[in-house]
Amino acid sequence: MKKLVKKRTIPVLLSAALLAAPAVQAETPYYGKSYSQPEQVRHLFPEIEVIDNTPAFSRDGDAFTSQEEMMAYIKQLKAKSPYLTVKTIGTSQEGREIPALYFTKDKHIRSGYLSKKPIVWVQSQIHGNIPRRKQRHWHRP
Repeated sequence: MKKLVKKRTIPVLLSAALLAAPAVQAETPYYGKSYSQPEQVRHLFPEIEVIDNTPAFSRDGDAFTSQEEMMAYIKQLKAKSPYLTVKTIGTSQEGREIPALYFTKDKHIRSGYLSKKPIVWVQSQIHGNIPRRKQRHWHRP
């Protein structure tokens, strides 16, 4: 009879612990999409006007950004910035260029040099059938 009591005690204790877990999670506040800065610090974060002239935002979302549009936009960026170096790091399965954009004062991109600097990797639309957020509502299967 003693063994039977021990076997039942463990599941009961585990069940009690699992039931208590959501109460701990409920203490963490969730601000969601409606979060705004508290009044005391709001003056430190003024609203700024952002104008996006990228191909993705210039058409009101009625078509996907093509490879040609993206590459033309990258060429425009390169012409405007002395700190931008563009290299092709590969090709897609369809033979399209995969560009890498390096923003640095050093025009000679070397692997040893890059390892000493912070690197930010931004990758998007890695699957051609995934629309960007603004285009998503236009793409209905």
